[in-house]
Amino acid sequence: MKSNPITSGWTTAKRRMALSVLAACAFFALGTGMLNAQPGKPSSEQAQVVINQIDVSQFPSVKLFVSVLDSSGKMVRGLGEKDFLVREDEVEQSPVQVATQLPSIASTLVLDTSGSMKRAIGDAQRAATTYADNVRAEDEVLIIDFSDKVKVVQSFTSSKPPLRAAIGAMKARGNTALYDAVFEAVRSFGDKKGRKVAIVLTDGRDDDGTGKVLSVKTVEQVIAAAREVNVPVFTIGLGTDVDEAILTKIAVESGGRYFPSPSPADLENLYREIGAQLTGQYLLSYDTDLSERDGSWHRVVVRTAGGLGQKPYMAPLDPAAVKARDESGESPARVETPPEPPAAKAAEAEVKPSVNVLAAAQGTRVMTVTSQYDSSQWAAANLIDEAIGKGHGYAAADNRPQEVVLELPKTALISEIIVDPFTDEGEDNWVKDMELWVSNVDSHTGYSKVLGVQVDNKRIESQDPAYSLTEQSFPLPSPARVRWVKLMLKSNHGGSFMEAGEMKLMGHFLEEEASAEKLRNVLSEESGGKLLYFSSQYNDGEWAARNLVDGKLGKNHGYASRDNAQAEVVFVLSKPTSITQLAFNPFTTEDAPNWVKDVEVQVSTEGPKAGYKSVGKFELHNRQNVDRTKPLPDQVFKIEPVQAKFIKLILLKNHGGGYMELGEFKALAPEK
Repeated sequence: MKSNPITSGWTTAKRRMALSVLAACAFFALGTGMLNAQPGKPSSEQAQVVINQIDVSQFPSVKLFVSVLDSSGKMVRGLGEKDFLVREDEVEQSPVQVATQLPSIASTLVLDTSGSMKRAIGDAQRAATTYADNVRAEDEVLIIDFSDKVKVVQSFTSSKPPLRAAIGAMKARGNTALYDAVFEAVRSFGDKKGRKVAIVLTDGRDDDGTGKVLSVKTVEQVIAAAREVNVPVFTIGLGTDVDEAILTKIAVESGGRYFPSPSPADLENLYREIGAQLTGQYLLSYDTDLSERDGSWHRVVVRTAGGLGQKPYMAPLDPAAVKARDESGESPARVETPPEPPAAKAAEAEVKPSVNVLAAAQGTRVMTVTSQYDSSQWAAANLIDEAIGKGHGYAAADNRPQEVVLELPKTALISEIIVDPFTDEGEDNWVKDMELWVSNVDSHTGYSKVLGVQVDNKRIESQDPAYSLTEQSFPLPSPARVRWVKLMLKSNHGGSFMEAGEMKLMGHFLEEEASAEKLRNVLSEESGGKLLYFSSQYNDGEWAARNLVDGKLGKNHGYASRDNAQAEVVFVLSKPTSITQLAFNPFTTEDAPNWVKDVEVQVSTEGPKAGYKSVGKFELHNRQNVDRTKPLPDQVFKIEPVQAKFIKLILLKNHGGGYMELGEFKALAPEK
């Protein structure tokens, strides 16, 4: 096995994915609005316009599947080309072709089969069967049922008998893993092109039977997956014990629609209505000249009959860029952090004097950067060195949007960002548009946008090198808690490089919160954990399976299988133990595409070959530190406490490389 050197293609892909994430965060908020009626078919009432899906599989041809609803929620039919106005990135598109002859559609039907559905299961089965019977001969349907676990009971098929049989065999029992079910529905489409839809029926909330969430996946992960795969999710809430806010959020933010169903008797008509809406969509097509195959995000706005709908799409990458992107391990998915109560944050802000919590002298460090011109004179670390001038500025390798992620030594409360764009290069290179994003979850997820600013490039050179005349201060709308910071440098003033001199966040560090529960790694040698079995390992030395639990990362401390096929590793604990968290670190000294992406963990108390049950599937990122010889922190996942004597680690998929690799695996339990 041999590592390849980092190439310029890798850096380019990282920059492109930064652009993707940047624009996605800016435009992911889907919505509808009402404007004055546009020229075309007259309408006495304004319409609701929903862009259900954007298909760019034949890019630069862009296809929009659009629903137009009147004030009562019924489809508006009979519209033509003159009735629609389409803009992409604020530029009107012409010509736009409008068709009502729609291509085939792939549908995933998801049915709640938890115990609470026992009385309604017959109505749900009849409604789902009605939908399956009414799809066209060229359409495909997949069936999922869920209770404690999520099961694909019928893969995609256009044959009606197996669909009827799968629906008819469902039984109601167990609890409700709703979010995992919707996530599986979205992922079930794989690489399918063209029209897609997921239709989800539930009569309750995500619940393990004790009032706690059962699913491993979160609502945010479900929505992010739906956006990534571009699948509208239509949700149906049966009865009064559903969380309508959650079901509406999933539907609206994916391009679908929420349907309440007070009674099981309403279900059949609702499924017919959903089918009618899908067959009543308009297909709008145009050829874009605004977008390149660079993985960037673009916003499309459709206006008709006095209504407006909008949705973003990601331009595809060319094959070379796809490979580079996979090597980068970036993911556009982002989770918003719930805002702190303004009153509480304001009270905390008055406690201590303000300091620059972003300064390296305070212990802040740069974790990742999409691009830097070099690692010294123009390194991202210069953004927080509290100095300006030659040797103290940051420059990217070009003028593309950039992303810099920084980690504070502990949580801080901030109220102001200060940006000094000054470098000793031309002021056309200086940053112009930028955004501040913060997270309290970890360095890669949980981010929410705090502020977007525009920085001027008026060059005023100070005679005192300790005092800058180009600093610009931007107060935050309200104080924000932060542990990780993402600086999005969106554009400069027209130059060839993206540059900035210094960034400061003014606020104060918060007192350490109550110490977290102490955990121990029960797989470590000190705790008595032992390797029991592996299905594959590259060798018995530097890439042995035992390296997964040696507590070390780096050369001679990683695991690799013989190829990139699925692999299993089984461990035994010293005694049955209740584990509450799992930690993975994919870092090895090999290329990042080899690092494991998807894993599953199963546990058993019966024996090494029997009684296993899954505690979850987990998706790992393969982003790398600024210093690529150093690992990023473990990726930690909380799980519902579960008794385990034997632990099976299943490595399902990597990021595209030739080997399946992982640096470290830990199972964590509270210290007694």
